[in-house]
Parts: sequence; structure tokens; C-alpha cells
Amino acid sequence: MSNDKPYRLRARVKDVQPREPARAHRGTSSAPELRRPKPGKKPYAFAALPAVFRTDPPVWHDGSSSEGKVSGELRCELTTLSPMLVGWERQSAESARKTADPCAIAASRITGDRGDRDLVKLTLEGLPSPVEVSAKKSVLCPLRAPWGERPVLIPGDSLKGMLRHELGALLGAPMERVAERSYSYRPNLAFPDKHIPAKLEPRLARVLSCSEINLDGVVLRVPHEVELYALATRHQQHYFPRYNKETRTRETGPDDARPYRGGMGGGVALPEVLLPEDGPRPTIHTHIDVDALSVEGSIKITSDVVDQYRRTLQHLLAEESGHFSSRHPRVHQDRNKFELAERAIRDAAQAAFAVGDMIWVELCMKPREIVSFGWHYYYRWAYQDTVRRAGGSPREGLHPVAAERSSTAAIEDEKSAHTPPEALTAVRRLFGYTGDNDGSKEIGRGNHSQLMGRISINAAIEVVEGDLAARFEPPTFLKELGLPKPSAVEHYLLQPHANFDNPDDSGARDSDRAYLLTYGDAQGHDQPGTLAGRKFYLDRPSTGAEKPWEDKSPENQRNERSTLAVEASRPGRRFRFTVRFRDLEERELVAVLVALCPDQFAPRENAAKAKNAAKAKAEYCSKLGYARPLGWGSVRICAKELHLLALPSPAKGGRPTLDQVPDLATWLGARLESLDRAALTDWLALHQRKHQGAGDYPQNGGKVYDYHTLLRKKHSQLRRQKGSRS
Repeated sequence: MSNDKPYRLRARVKDVQPREPARAHRGTSSAPELRRPKPGKKPYAFAALPAVFRTDPPVWHDGSSSEGKVSGELRCELTTLSPMLVGWERQSAESARKTADPCAIAASRITGDRGDRDLVKLTLEGLPSPVEVSAKKSVLCPLRAPWGERPVLIPGDSLKGMLRHELGALLGAPMERVAERSYSYRPNLAFPDKHIPAKLEPRLARVLSCSEINLDGVVLRVPHEVELYALATRHQQHYFPRYNKETRTRETGPDDARPYRGGMGGGVALPEVLLPEDGPRPTIHTHIDVDALSVEGSIKITSDVVDQYRRTLQHLLAEESGHFSSRHPRVHQDRNKFELAERAIRDAAQAAFAVGDMIWVELCMKPREIVSFGWHYYYRWAYQDTVRRAGGSPREGLHPVAAERSSTAAIEDEKSAHTPPEALTAVRRLFGYTGDNDGSKEIGRGNHSQLMGRISINAAIEVVEGDLAARFEPPTFLKELGLPKPSAVEHYLLQPHANFDNPDDSGARDSDRAYLLTYGDAQGHDQPGTLAGRKFYLDRPSTGAEKPWEDKSPENQRNERSTLAVEASRPGRRFRFTVRFRDLEERELVAVLVALCPDQFAPRENAAKAKNAAKAKAEYCSKLGYARPLGWGSVRICAKELHLLALPSPAKGGRPTLDQVPDLATWLGARLESLDRAALTDWLALHQRKHQGAGDYPQNGGKVYDYHTLLRKKHSQLRRQKGSRS
């Protein structure tokens, strides 16, 4: 995101002898042994998508599908096992100063000389008073009823969303609401300090001729043919302007230095609002001295590589799914910042790649071809695939299957404009669908473009009893959330060749020594990976008196990136709610019961016969609400009563009744075999209480970001080195 300075300069290029001949330094060198970090524990795991998605005919609401199906209601009780907060009201500390806050927060503006910090004082029961926080600090509260002791309410939509997610994994349905995201990487994350045998090399090149591409009606230059320079180590390059520490002067370089457009802004600094608050502000280089480097001839850039450069620009400029979209830490929902970023990148792209400019390319040694290029050393390069598209086509598991999509045949009359789907996958069949998101587009036509579901859930109401003071956690400054995103390929993509538990096992890909599959680094050179599946947050082992979710540091209180949680329910609080259903097949009702109540209904091994006693004693839970990756939101749901609708025969008359199933466990046990046992076993493994694989996000030196950066750097290095079959 910043304007990048490739490295610290130590010597002028002219003072270093060029490499002659090109291969002389390679014969006696060997690739360094690089070790990957162990990822350790993390807060989540994934439920893999099935190879085939089962479909069944839709169930309509006109009574034509009711035969052989059951209707009724399920009465449940939810118990919190860890702090839980299902957010309802969110506002900033500054707004709490101006309005009547439902969480009873009192805030006042800090006066006096505070530099550039925008702080307010918070007065809140349970916190030292006053506490200085960022004026933009988010304050999150639950929904509470306006009567009596104001019980906490869990909205029915939150419970329904949790159940839908659970059933999607248990029944093997496509993922419906995965947002489209494009990602990019930096081919040059670490420059070689010495010459080593390589498959790919970062090279300086001079633009000899250009071609043009049309991007959204704007004609842009792209390099067509470049003059290629010999590989130079990090100490064999000399950039200007630079600050000379010895003379304490700013050097502009010799008159014959070549033009160079440093940083993402193409020789111009990005707008200040897009740069990290506390990050460095490197000098933007505009020239480079390359007189001491030998020229290895010219080479042309293929159309496939130019197409990937086009996709790189589209990624950088995409408002909804690109680099500077709302997920960018310095943009968020601020459209003005996005427009500033978009203008900066467009201006840089229009200025870049003039004939005579020095640029960076990634050179494949055999066959000898350029696989990526950019106008500065740390240029970004778009992956081949995005989250929702793979190999140029919709990614399997994120889009409606063929039986769900309407026929693409031409519609000739009004009647054929109302076309129902032939069949639906499990979750859409249970909960219905709408065509307002990419995951449900092209299902049905006309009156069938949406379908009401057959399951509804009311709000869960807190059971207020006992010591009222013990209902809520004290106000908690939570740790920052948000890392990592699906850009963390090491977790979000299947890594069949990666053996993270053995740091000495280096590289398992055929063509190079890299061990990660990404979204596809370079066209024709890197195999893209496959999405790992649905993400489930794991229940974390007890940490005693420690609170791994809390950060009381003044730095955390004074930033706007984390949340202040108020009135989170303590462990042991109970809530009651009702699930109503209509026209479910018995196997669907069985799946709903298990998905809601895994600890109550999960099959367990007989304790006397179990080879693994831990499996016989296994406990399960679900996750609900905010801060789940930090350890909050573990809940256990118990089905108290199941009532099924009984319809009297037409001959006898009478009214329909809801009859309680006398022994729910027996009723379910006789029907449990309707679930896929292998899928159930994998699903239960994600819901274990005190999961041994659960913990904080992996870190390096105490920082999550540094851990993932190290993985990227190792991957970048190993990807350049020859594999066993290359």
C-alpha cells in the first residue's frame, strides 16, 4: 500500500564489476536451505465441499408437496459456554457523546493540547473512569427488551444464519454468499544477495517499444519489447533521489541516470490518507544508474502476460472487490479515499512504460520468457483466479448447480417466462432463495426467481434469574479482528503438498521448490489452488484466569480498529427460542436437530467399548455472535420439546393439533442413519469442545501480519528455484 523503497543502498553500481560471463557465478553455488514457519494453532478450520452436490425437487407452498412430510415446532434452550455478544447497536464513542446511547455510555470531548489525536473520555460502569479512547472507537451492544429486567434478545435472523451455515456443511450444499474478491501479490518480496541457480529471476529492463491496451475507454501504454539487463544483486543498483547520511544531503544522481517510476504511484507519492498511520514514508525514486550492468539482448512480452497486467489494473481499480475496495485498511467505506486511490493508480498507469523507462520484469530462464512486469520493484501482480472464478469460469461450489439454473433457451411467450427450477440443493430447498446475490442468480424465472423457506426461528429471550449483577461481562476492549482474510492462501486454499508440521520438508511442487498453492501466481507457471471450504470457528481450550480476547493497552484503546464490547453475556446464561417448520422430510428434520444440538444428539462410541476414551467423552458446541475468533460465542443448544402437527381425517373432522414427541432421543436415534456418516464425523470434528487445534492467529515475533509476510517471502524465494522435475 505504501510507496516502496526496494532496499537500503550500500554501493554505487559503477563501483561494482558486472557479472561476466553470465553463468560463471552459478556453477559453484547451491540454493540456500529455507525453512518455513510452523503455523501452529489458529481460531478456525474448514469443512470441505463435496465433489457432487445433491439436489431434490423443490417443495412448494401450495400444499401439493405436503404428503409424507412433517410440520411443527422445536422448543430449544441455549446456554452460553463463553462470553457471548450478538451485536445489535454499534456506534462510535464520539456519537455516544452526542446521543442517548442504549448502552448508557457517557463521553466527553478531551480538550487541551493532544497533538493530532482525536480522543474522547468514556465514563462507563465497570471501567476506570475516565478512559481515553479514539473518538471513532466502535462500541457494540446487544439487543435488549424494554420490559422488566430488560432481558437480552438474540435476533432470530442470527440464529437462522447460524443454522443455515451448519446445515450447509452437514448436508454438503454450495456456499451461497461468498463475496467476490480479487487478490494480488508482489513477485519481488526478497532480492537475492548472491547469484544462485534459478528458474525465475527479477531483472531490470529498459522499454524499447510499446503497444496499447484499452481499459474502460482509456488507452494505456504497455511494454512490447524490452532491453534486458543482467541479474544484479541488491548491492548492484543505485537509485535517485536518495539521502546521503554521510554528507547529509539529498543526491539527485548523475545526468545519464535512466528514468524510473518508483512506488505504486509511478514516481509520485500516493495520497497521504492511503498510507499507514505509523508506517515509513520512503523516498520516491525517479532515476536509476545502470551503466555498470551488462545488456543481455532484447525480448518481447507475450499477449498472455499483457492480459494478466490488464487484470492487475482491474484488480487495483475495482471498487467492490479489488485492492482499494472497502476491505483495504485505509479505505473502508470512505468512497473519497477510494476515488483518490483510483485516480492515483490511473495516473500512474498512464504515465508508466514510456520508451526509455527502466522497469522490473520477472524472467523465466527456460523457456526464456517474461512472466510478469511492473513499473517499480515491489509491483503488484494479480493472481490468475479470484475467489469466485477459477480458470476463467465460475468456481465450483459458489454458484447454483446446473439443475438449479433456469434454462438459457429463448423465452418466446409470457407463460414460459415463469420457469421453476428443476431441483434445489439442500440449503436452498430448506431456507428458500432470492436472486439478489451472486450465489443464487439464475435460479428460476419470473414468479420462481425467489422462494420462501420452510424454517423460521423467533428471537431467543434471556432467562433472567439469580444474581442480576452476574449477567454481563465488564466492558471489554477486544483485540483487533480482521486478520487474516481469504488472501491468506496458506489457510483458505487446500494445500495438498504442504507439510507445515515438518519445517525441513522443503518444496513439494514439481516445477519449483515452493510449498504453497495460491490463486495462481503467473499464467502458465503456477497451478492455482482450490478453496478449502466453509470456515468454522473452533471452541478454544480454557485459559484459566487469562482472557485471550482482551487488550487493555492504551494503544488499543486509542485506535479505531478494535471494538469496545458492552453487556456481553457471561458463561452460563440461558436463552429460549422456538424453531417452526413446515413440510420437512424426516431426514431434513433429523439434520436440523443435529445441526442445532450436536452435543445432545451426536452419536458417541460406547464408553466401555471405545478404543479411544476421548472420543467416547467428546463434547460439542456451536459458535454464535461477535469475536468468535477470539474465543467468544461458544454455545450449547438443547432441544427441550419437539411437537409435530397432527391433522385429523376429513371424515372425523376436528382441528389440527400439535402433539409432543414423548421420547425425542429415541425418535431421532431411529432415523439418524439418514445422515451421511462420513460427513457427520467431519462436521462433528469442527464442533469439539476445547478443540486442541484452536488458538490465536499464528504469529511471528508477536505479530500476525509478520507471520503471513514471512510465508509470502519464503514462497517468493522458493518459487524461483528449480524443482525436481523442472
